[in-house]
Amino acid sequence: MVEIKNIIGSNFSLKNTCVAYGHFDGMHLGHRELINKLCGTGKQQNLNSVLITATTNSIAEKVITTDEEKSYLLQSNGPDVTIFDKMKIETTESFIRNVLLKQLGAKVLVVSEDNAEIGVLRSCASKFGYQLIECPTATVDKKAVTSKRILAELENNNVEKAAELLGHNYFVMGEVGYGKQIGRTVGLPTANITYKKNKYLIPDGVYAVMTEVDGVKYKGLCNIGRRPSVDSFDYITVENHLLDYNADLYGKVIKMDVHFYIRPVMKMNGMDEVLAQVKKDLQAIRGKFEKME
Repeated sequence: MVEIKNIIGSNFSLKNTCVAYGHFDGMHLGHRELINKLCGTGKQQNLNSVLITATTNSIAEKVITTDEEKSYLLQSNGPDVTIFDKMKIETTESFIRNVLLKQLGAKVLVVSEDNAEIGVLRSCASKFGYQLIECPTATVDKKAVTSKRILAELENNNVEKAAELLGHNYFVMGEVGYGKQIGRTVGLPTANITYKKNKYLIPDGVYAVMTEVDGVKYKGLCNIGRRPSVDSFDYITVENHLLDYNADLYGKVIKMDVHFYIRPVMKMNGMDEVLAQVKKDLQAIRGKFEKME
């Protein structure tokens, strides 16, 4: 996969391409189906497949999937070229004419049939002569899969249902940074994941997670949220304790998949009570994963 940043308005150009564009927040089932259609059409028609997605790093609103996380997901069965751009489009017709056709040499445009601009896209296809492929809306339980629907499930701790809609587990990806290192002193070291400021984090709680480190996956426990038993700070941390892992994680980029919700964050009296609760949590987590296997 070739990844390019901010090409709209630049001198970058391509020829003979099959293109799809959009925000792709969540990279959910509907997005994946559209991308698969894009890549498949490109191969069938001997065209370069190009995906234009809105960059999320410069916006304040919370997103399910950051640019780095999108790139990770697109490494497998992704398009030939991925373009991250601010996607400031004056009009759909000018975007098609000046960017998709002139700059990217689009011969085919792949869109979802529920695209808000589908009427304009159809008329422009007749006007400019490109092929328009419309993908059916992805559904689960006879309802359209949307980022809004996924966020509603995540807000209610329904991480398993959200995973069904996403086509993959909700995950957090980032570099392991230094925290207070309190867990290390009591035999419970945690990896403090540095997340993007605009990353949507699921509600405060304890979760059963699977973490990928250097291509290997480890079961674990994650506490997302504040730490009332340790300090009174208001900021949210993502602290991950990996089972059966003893090496140094500092500075490594890890990917943490959330599989099950275990319990809410609770304030406890002292480390003995914390450790007793964590022991119960780990038993619950092992039981959850054993059922998966």
